Amino acid sequence: MSEETPDSSFPFEITKYYEQKLIRKLIGHTQWGISHNKEGNYWVIIKNKKSNSNTYYDRMDKDGLYRYTGQGLSGDQNPDSANNLGLKNAESNGQKIHLFWQNNQNSDHQYIGEVKVVKTDDEEQRGADGYPRNVIVFTLQPV
Repeated sequence: MSEETPDSSFPFEITKYYEQKLIRKLIGHTQWGISHNKEGNYWVIIKNKKSNSNTYYDRMDKDGLYRYTGQGLSGDQNPDSANNLGLKNAESNGQKIHLFWQNNQNSDHQYIGEVKVVKTDDEEQRGADGYPRNVIVFTLQPV
């Protein structure tokens, strides 16, 4: 991957590390792991390291693909919720997806670059309430 900025409207450099607070400030969203920036018409995914307060089981597989759990902390996730559906349809809607990945708890997030959704799967994971639930897992491939 190149270390160049992929797009002048997106001010992050591939492979560089950034504080989550800065990322969220610049994209205009402060809460969600999946965020749509309407002004730039792109999606941003911020993956935090799994912890007691982060129950999502996100991972990178042996083929270099990223597996990212959809939005929704407890109960079965809704594939038609705005962010899950928006992320799934980003490519067909002409929207880019940018991925930030945290490798260690309480560390900065690495900008992986632009990715695309190559498939979605249903999977069982425990929710924030500790109960099993059905989630959507997006398989993301670097572009």
